[in-house]
Amino acid sequence: MVEGGYVTLSGTVDWEYQRRAAAGSVRGLMGVTGVSDQIAIQCKNPGCRGQVRDRDRGRTAA
Repeated sequence: MVEGGYVTLSGTVDWEYQRRAAAGSVRGLMGVTGVSDQIAIQCKNPGCRGQVRDRDRGRTAA
C-alpha cells in the first residue's frame, strides 16, 4: 500500500535477509519517502524450523 509517499510492506518471508531485501528494493523508488516494514518472518521450510539465522552476522542460533 502507498499513501503520501509512504509504502507499507506486509506478508511473510522465510528469512530476515528476504525481509531486508524487500524493504531495500522499494526505498530507492521515485516518490517513496518512507517504508513501514510489517513483513513477518515465518519459515515454512522444514530445513529452517527451530533455527533463527542472521546472515549478516554469519551465525546460526537454535
